[in-house]
Amino acid sequence: MTVSEARSLAVFISHSSADSRLAEALVELLRRALRLSASDIRCTSIDGGRLPAGAETADVLRREIAAARAFICLVTPAGARSSYVLFELGARWGMDRHIAPVVARGFDVANLPGPLAAINALNISHRAQVQQLLEDLRIVIGCSLEPASSLTRRIEAVVEAACEPSHDAQPAQDVDTGWDDDEPSLPEDGLSDQEVEILKMFVEFRDQHTAEDVAKRFPMNRHKADYHLDQLATRHLIAHLSDYRNGRPVYFITRDGKAALVRLGQL
Repeated sequence: MTVSEARSLAVFISHSSADSRLAEALVELLRRALRLSASDIRCTSIDGGRLPAGAETADVLRREIAAARAFICLVTPAGARSSYVLFELGARWGMDRHIAPVVARGFDVANLPGPLAAINALNISHRAQVQQLLEDLRIVIGCSLEPASSLTRRIEAVVEAACEPSHDAQPAQDVDTGWDDDEPSLPEDGLSDQEVEILKMFVEFRDQHTAEDVAKRFPMNRHKADYHLDQLATRHLIAHLSDYRNGRPVYFITRDGKAALVRLGQL
């Protein structure tokens, strides 16, 4: 098998490298609990789970995202803003296969972005929900599960890492997985460069827009456009009309959205 070919994976863990300690604790737990080898798990920031030297990064990741039996998305304050995580989530979402969103490091499950909002998420800051994740994965992967009594130390390590506060005022620099990530946040309003450009699009074209319009304009995939619009709407910088276009909500910029552009010197 060449390095450009995908491996057969049991678990793909999508995460920000700012959460590498949590990801490492989770990998150690999964290996012990589900009797998996390092090569059964793709976790790009962890030794044993990195891509091989010479791999065609984007191609390998797309194939492995599609092939993995289980897909875990670590949703933390850093992870929710990571373009890598969003691209990986979008790729998996379009395949209608297993996705397990898990929240940690103070992230509120009520703020799950875009498509994750419709999926039940587990909070791995709680031991019982870590144990539920293991049981869910046992079923999805089709393997045996070690007795809980033998996993206590590793479960505690996951919970401890998941309870660590997040101090990322700006998105952390993720490992280079081949995805283009050039959207640092603007601390004044907590907006990424891309979200600022989307707001400017509403002003420049003086029109209402859908996620498809945004995806064509920049360009980006629709899942990422949905995510950015959802983030802007959560901050009340845009709002959507009661009518829909091709089954998608139609958004317009609000007074608060224009005020944010003024504060940032963009209007």
